[in-house]
Amino acid sequence: MLDYAAKLTVAPWRIALADIEGLRSAGWSDREILEVNQVCAFYNLMSRTAHGLGVELDEMFGVHDRDYERHAAALRAAIIAGEAP
Repeated sequence: MLDYAAKLTVAPWRIALADIEGLRSAGWSDREILEVNQVCAFYNLMSRTAHGLGVELDEMFGVHDRDYERHAAALRAAIIAGEAP
């Protein structure tokens, strides 16, 4: 589920039926998969909206490590290269 959420966040165009089947094989119901998808998509929308408007959420949520850009870029590159979920 976390691999699916990461892929949906950084490379949604790479989601394939195999990802959904993998979740089903792990015991997730279609309803649970839909809920994971909707929650992940909602948080991605809110994050992009806030960032797009220049809203600083880091301090509001107690995030002090502002190195998330580097981590996100590394994860995105690994997913695109097929080296991560």
